[in-house]
Amino acid sequence: MNYFKVLSITFCLVTSLVRIDAQTCKASVLTGLNAGQIDGDFEVGYNKLGLSAGIGIGVNIKPNMMISTEFLYSQRGSKNGLFRRDGVPNGSIRIDYISLPVVYKLYDWYQEDKEYYQVWIEGGIAPGRLITANITGSDQPELIEDFRTTDVSWLLGAGYHITENLFCSFRYTRSIAPFYVAENSGANDVQQFLSYFLTLRVGYQL
Repeated sequence: MNYFKVLSITFCLVTSLVRIDAQTCKASVLTGLNAGQIDGDFEVGYNKLGLSAGIGIGVNIKPNMMISTEFLYSQRGSKNGLFRRDGVPNGSIRIDYISLPVVYKLYDWYQEDKEYYQVWIEGGIAPGRLITANITGSDQPELIEDFRTTDVSWLLGAGYHITENLFCSFRYTRSIAPFYVAENSGANDVQQFLSYFLTLRVGYQL
């Protein structure tokens, strides 16, 4: 699947949702920060920081329930530390995706005077497409050639409306399958890479 097909699918989803009653359809602009980690890279800690940004659109299936989809640029990966004081560059794996999460949201804490729900929890699934990848500070840079370009992740999160339009949210996302699996490797070599990350973001609902 190339980028044109991804954009076309997203456009079709958005335009089909917009045809629904405008009172039930909500569009959002989203931006935030990912803190990433990879199982299998012999490192620990959510040290790889990256951008999460895009747009979303949701439809209320009930007053306190919403199904939404998002079109996100998401920087993920891992790093062997946030800071180094010895002048040696940090080793890192950077993997950038275009992601299309489909999310179910359940709202609560209705503000009667303002006529909107203030908090929500969410869960969903997020297909993604790898667009760029980079490895630094490793003696196995050739691994990048075997990275899988398609990803499917699951996610859980929660959010809070600061105002009716402005909100913030926290999300945990984890890939269902590794994006790299070694075919032939020794006991001390990399066996596989599986990505997961935390996201803190803010958004504005139009």
